[in-house]
Amino acid sequence: MHLAKNLILAFSLSTLMTSCDKVKTIVDEVTGNDKPKERVVGRSHIVSSGRETLDKWKAEPNVFVVVDFYSDTCEPCRVLEASLKEMASKYGDKSVILKVNIDRNSALAEEYGVSGTPDVRCYLNGKEVDKFVGTKPDDQLDKIFAKHTKEIDDDLPILEREVETEPSGPITVQREKGYLPPGVERAKIPKDMKGQMQISSPGKKGSTEPKPIIDLGPAPQEDEPEKSE
Repeated sequence: MHLAKNLILAFSLSTLMTSCDKVKTIVDEVTGNDKPKERVVGRSHIVSSGRETLDKWKAEPNVFVVVDFYSDTCEPCRVLEASLKEMASKYGDKSVILKVNIDRNSALAEEYGVSGTPDVRCYLNGKEVDKFVGTKPDDQLDKIFAKHTKEIDDDLPILEREVETEPSGPITVQREKGYLPPGVERAKIPKDMKGQMQISSPGKKGSTEPKPIIDLGPAPQEDEPEKSE
C-alpha cells in the first residue's frame, strides 16, 4: 500500500516538474530569455559557402544568416546578387550572406529541398525565420533584413573571434624573391663554368632558370676525296 502511494507521489512530482519545465520554456521564448547573451559580428560582403561554412554560421549567436542557393546559369540569381550586395553593405554588422552554388553542392541543395533558384533561407540563432524563392524588390528585401537584425540587441557583448570560412578560389601564397624552402640550399656555380651558362625562358616570361650548354668541340671534318691525276 505504501509502495503504491510512493509511486503515485513520484509520478505526480515528475509530471509536475515536466509541466514546469514546459512552462519555463514557453515563458523564456516569449520573454527572450532563451536567446544567447552575446553575438558575433557579421560580414559586409557576400561569402562563398559550402556545408561547413553554412553549419558554422547557423550555430553562431545573434547574427542574421541569409543563405542564397544559386546556379551559374540563373539570370534572376545575378539580379538578386546585386541587391544582396547592398544589404551586406548596409546590415553587415549583424548579418552574413552566404552564397551556395547548387551545382557544386548538389547534396546540400537536395538536403535543403532546393528545387529552383534563387532559393533564399534566413536563420537567426539556428532557427529558420524567413524564406523565399525568386527575386524581391530592394524595398521588400530591406524590410526583411531590418526586421530580423532589429531583434539583435546592440548592447550585447561581441565575441572576439573570427568565424572560419571556406576559400572561394585558389589560395595564392606570395614569397619574397630568392625564397627557398627550409633545408634547401642554392647551388653555387664555379666561376670557370659561368661562361658556359645561358638564360632560357621556357613557358614563362622572365624566367631566369639557368640551362647548361655542353661544349662538344668542333664538328668532325670529312676526309676530302683524292683527286685523280
